[in-house]
Amino acid sequence: MSDHVSRRTAITRIKRRIFDDVLMPGGFARIGTNSWVRDLGEIHHAFRLDHGHGRFTIHWGVVCADATRFMHDDGDVADPQGVKAHYGVLTGTPAWPDRDLSGESFKLGDDVSPWVVDRWIRVEQIEEIVAASAPAVARTEVALRRFQTRQDVRSYLLESRADRDPRHFFQPNSLALKLKVAAGLAILDGDPAAESLVAEATELRKLGGWGADVRIDRLHDALKEMRP
Repeated sequence: MSDHVSRRTAITRIKRRIFDDVLMPGGFARIGTNSWVRDLGEIHHAFRLDHGHGRFTIHWGVVCADATRFMHDDGDVADPQGVKAHYGVLTGTPAWPDRDLSGESFKLGDDVSPWVVDRWIRVEQIEEIVAASAPAVARTEVALRRFQTRQDVRSYLLESRADRDPRHFFQPNSLALKLKVAAGLAILDGDPAAESLVAEATELRKLGGWGADVRIDRLHDALKEMRP
């Protein structure tokens, strides 16, 4: 079966060629088996290869562990290196920023059911996956370079005040959530703009008729600590 390799070998090759070879020259380090992180101090850039329902999907995140509590109800900050890309303050797949869906996910093997796993993978299929996904990861890595600081992320989030952000990232895609994240980032930076952002997020909650929001409460508490 010279034209086939084991599933484990196939996954190893795919990770090396899509992530190691593309990301590590740009300052990323491999964390564990499925994550790659670039530490910029205030924030991290993270990529992760996830598997579910018979497909592998590439996710990225701009992660600021200290701001996590302003975005997620559970306030999970147990992942400071950003290994969980979906816990970022900005997250998505390689479909961002150009809405190019090619290469963001792939299926490994020729099985027709997510409950059936091929033990042997065609080498030709590995080449097809790499040809589609490596350029997708490369262009996403370049796009992420615009985010070097918390301020960069905040400015990007607030470029659009649409209720549902049209720029094709995952989260925070609603205006309410963007305001909470931007306010949290401003608080961490000690920026006076945090006052107006917290006020706007609070007012939006009232207008929406929503009940208690632990993230808003955390913002007000953090704002009190920031004030002289």
